[in-house]
Amino acid sequence: MQSLITILTATYNRAHLLPDLYASLCRQTSKAFTWFIVDDGSEDNTKELVTGWMQKEHYFEIEYHYIQNGGKNRAINYGVKHINTPYTMIVDSDDYLTDDAIEYLTPKAIEVLKDKTIAGISALRGNSENTPLQQPLFGDKDYITANNLERANYGLERDACEVYKTDILLNHPFEVWEGEKFVPEEIVWNQIALEGLSLRWYNKVTCIVRYQEEGLTKDSFKLLRNNPMGYAAMYNQRITLSKSIKEKFYNATQMVALSLYAGNLYYLIKSKNILTTLVALIPGIALGIRRVVQLKK
Repeated sequence: MQSLITILTATYNRAHLLPDLYASLCRQTSKAFTWFIVDDGSEDNTKELVTGWMQKEHYFEIEYHYIQNGGKNRAINYGVKHINTPYTMIVDSDDYLTDDAIEYLTPKAIEVLKDKTIAGISALRGNSENTPLQQPLFGDKDYITANNLERANYGLERDACEVYKTDILLNHPFEVWEGEKFVPEEIVWNQIALEGLSLRWYNKVTCIVRYQEEGLTKDSFKLLRNNPMGYAAMYNQRITLSKSIKEKFYNATQMVALSLYAGNLYYLIKSKNILTTLVALIPGIALGIRRVVQLKK
């Protein structure tokens, strides 16, 4: 059976964790998928490990690409450009799949392949197959259809197991900034939602998470310090999404502060709301000066 889904894994110095993901792929009850690994400049034995796997018979295709270290977002952009299947499923190097994940997701993906209002499908992530990270509000429905901005209405605030149409991801790359290696993923997912595209969400765990102490989700302060423009862009988008004047002002202030910290005040001309940003300019600069003191430590 021809692959419909490519599992895209961006990895950096995770040779000690990748075997668990690989083992879960070998256990898949359907082998109709491709595993596309983008090695983001690893300095451990990731290359040797994956090369060894590629020489074994495991009934699914493995593609391995080594690139210069530039962060997860650049690695994802690279991978999407080289993927040839209709769907892309981003699975982190410290996660692994339930044995029936591909078998479960493939027919769901086929159902919406030609629906231009649907960007993809999603199942749940969990601490175990029977313990989802969240208890979504599905009622008696098999699935719900909602965009990324509506998911909280259904108890879907936590990380999920999204499978996006590859052409959608290709047309919505992560914006990258010189000297930075991370951009909040919500910017891309929200932009897709703003363009009127939804996902079908299913109430089943297909991905098991293992958040690492050195992982991106663990040190938000460090992420902010090292990636101010990525977060400035997030707050800029949130200005548009804000439901109150107070929220708009808060997000504009944060955008100004982080742009100042990054030495890129020119970015303010790209504000989603110039008037609110002008009102937030003085307090934003004051906060930016404070951020310089806080984050430079």
